[in-house]
Amino acid sequence: MIKTSKLFTAWIVLWLLLVCGQLFAKLPSSPQHSALSQHSATSTAPFHLTVLAEPANARVRIMNIRDKYRPAMVLAPGRYRVQVDAPGYRSQQFWLTVKAGRPSQPLHVALQRQ
Repeated sequence: MIKTSKLFTAWIVLWLLLVCGQLFAKLPSSPQHSALSQHSATSTAPFHLTVLAEPANARVRIMNIRDKYRPAMVLAPGRYRVQVDAPGYRSQQFWLTVKAGRPSQPLHVALQRQ
C-alpha cells in the first residue's frame, strides 16, 4: 500500500509541473521566435498583381479566370494568361506564374504602336 507521504509528494510534484507548464506557456516569445514567425507570415503572404501599362488607357485582362482585373488584386498560386491591349497598339499576351511566397511587384508593360 502507498504511504500517505508518498502520495502527497506525488501530488505536489504533479501540481508543480502543471503550474510551471502554464507559466512557460504565458511567457512572451523570444525575438528569434518572433522573427521566424514574421518570416513565415511574409513567405505565405498573398500575391498582389498590379500591371503598369503604357499607354495609361490600356486594358488589362486575365484570360483564364472570371474575375476582372483590378490593380493589386490577389492571385492564388498558379498560372495566369495576362493580356494587355489598347486601341492603336499591338496587344501583348504572356503567362504569369505565381508561386507561394513570391513577392508582389508591379509588372511594367509597354505596348508598341501599330
